[in-house]
Amino acid sequence: MKPLPIRWKITLWSAATTSGALLVFAIGTIINLYLDQIATADLEMTAEAEHLMEAPSTETRYGPWLQHTAPEGPLMACSIFSANPRFITNPPPSPDVFARRALGIHQPQNLHRADGSWRVCTYLVNHREILIAYDLFDVRDRISDLIAACLLALPLGTAFTAFGAWIVAGRALAPVRTATETAAAIEAGALDLRLPPATVNDEIGRLTTMLNQMLDRLEKNFRQADRFAADASHELRTPLTIMRGEIDSLLGRTDLAPEIEARLLSLQEEIARINRITEHLLLLARFDAGKSSAASHARVNLSALARDALEDAELFAAGQAIRMEVDITPDIAIHGDAGQLRRVLLNLLENACKFNVPDGLVRCELQVRGGLARLSVANTGPGIPLEMQPRIFQRFFRADTARGTVGHGLGLSLCREIVQAHGGRIGLNQETHEGFTEFVATLPLPPAGADWAAQSITHL
Repeated sequence: MKPLPIRWKITLWSAATTSGALLVFAIGTIINLYLDQIATADLEMTAEAEHLMEAPSTETRYGPWLQHTAPEGPLMACSIFSANPRFITNPPPSPDVFARRALGIHQPQNLHRADGSWRVCTYLVNHREILIAYDLFDVRDRISDLIAACLLALPLGTAFTAFGAWIVAGRALAPVRTATETAAAIEAGALDLRLPPATVNDEIGRLTTMLNQMLDRLEKNFRQADRFAADASHELRTPLTIMRGEIDSLLGRTDLAPEIEARLLSLQEEIARINRITEHLLLLARFDAGKSSAASHARVNLSALARDALEDAELFAAGQAIRMEVDITPDIAIHGDAGQLRRVLLNLLENACKFNVPDGLVRCELQVRGGLARLSVANTGPGIPLEMQPRIFQRFFRADTARGTVGHGLGLSLCREIVQAHGGRIGLNQETHEGFTEFVATLPLPPAGADWAAQSITHL
């Protein structure tokens, strides 16, 4: 389950807390009102009982006296029993059956009947029992009104609190959103961007200050590392060129012993390998630094470029008797840097031949799919172990168990940087046929009817 954003969490927790507090308050208020009403009823019943204690001593005079002193209002009723017990008098609304149920109740208690609930209590006066009953209709009515008011206030209060929490959380987190957007825009070519300075010295303000200080340190370290990689790669070119020239000069002599010549040839291969590594490092350093320029009128016939690269790749395949299958749609043109795109093609084709099996197969396809130029290079071979596939585009990474120890682990990294600089994507195709390893690069096509002369592409 996807975690909720902080703003939603604050809103929901505020609404839940308010709802719980209002619910507890409402329940407490209802209980307090009910107990207060019951206590009032008990006091009125006690006062009425004290009044009835003045009843005449002769039973024949109960009726007229009770009619004269009957409780006022519809909420109170009374019944008087002799010691037998039998009714002496029973004015409504306390019928015989209900009154007899209340006999023996000497503490105020609630009794229920079909038309509602009554508060009843029996008082013993002069060997007679006086039953006082108090109708709880008004109590029920007040409690019902309060419950209805709480049911209306609870969702309104919760909604109001949630809305307020949403607004407050949004304003409080606005600096965080700004910092997130700025941080997302910070990349190799925009390391000088900083988060907006805090206007208040609160937690978010201090966090912003610390992040800006961290970005300062990262920019400084990145610039130093970039400068070192670029300077080192550039400085290595001169001695490597001199060494290669000296070896070429020695190999031109005719008096060399075969053993010396073999060693010089080996040194020549190693120097060529170091030279390729140096060149790749320099290119990657320039990519990392975002040092790119816009070149106008850069129309590249990718189909022709792919066919030229395949002719060179046949030299790689010749030594291992590798067969080539080609399916190239003609006249696919994009905007780009021909030299860098050619490097991608040659790198993929060289890897496909290098990490193949004897008498294997390399298949190269270039087609248009979904408005994109799709280039795929597949080869037979041992494949790449599943656990190593996420790392194949890392620099200096080599899947040794599957691909041997040749290469220096920079080719695919450089291919990815070049393809991304052209607005495309490159990756390992997980749905290729069994027994094949396939890399697929997609590059955007220019819109229909585009003016080639007005187009540009980021290139090295």
